[in-house]
Order: sequence, then structure tokens, then C-alpha cells
Amino acid sequence: MKINVLKQLDGVVAVYITDKQKDINYIAEACMLKLHKYIPGEQLRPTLVFDIPEATQLKDALQRELGTVETEQDAKVKGTLIATRYHLEDMRNLVFKKENK
Repeated sequence: MKINVLKQLDGVVAVYITDKQKDINYIAEACMLKLHKYIPGEQLRPTLVFDIPEATQLKDALQRELGTVETEQDAKVKGTLIATRYHLEDMRNLVFKKENK
């Protein structure tokens, strides 16, 4: 299975899922996602199911086309690293000031 993602000029993101079996090309049919009211306790079924390699293809294709999207966790880690860098700079200043005295 191969997954391609194309960002179109009108701002729409198109996803194409294709496969080749025994020299025959296939493309997944377009479908309309339909929402229904969730009732607590109702069995949840996934909207899409991919094997890990296919899910990785989808993720990679989306990142290539849309760029890397920073998650909340990424932002927290980035903030922690920035804070650590400033802390280390402060510690260096304190240590070097003490040595110069």
C-alpha cells in the first residue's frame, strides 16, 4: 500500500491510497466520513485502520506536505530545554565570577 498526500491550492489536503497487486494498480475509493451521535457505553470502532508501516507512510506523507506540526509535548520539551540552557548560562556566570575574585 502507498499513501500520497497533496496540499492543493485551495487549502484542501488530498490523500490518495494506492496499491499494486500482481501488476494491477488499485486506488482506494473516495468516501464521505459520516459522524453519528456517540452514546456513552457504545462500542467504539476506529475510523481508519492501518498497519504500522502504512501509518508511518501516512504520517511521513503528511509531514512532507504540511511541514512538521509541533505537538503540546514538543512545546513543553522545547520550553524545558530553553529554561535549562539559561540555567546553565547562569551557573557558568556564577562559577566564573567566583574564580575571577
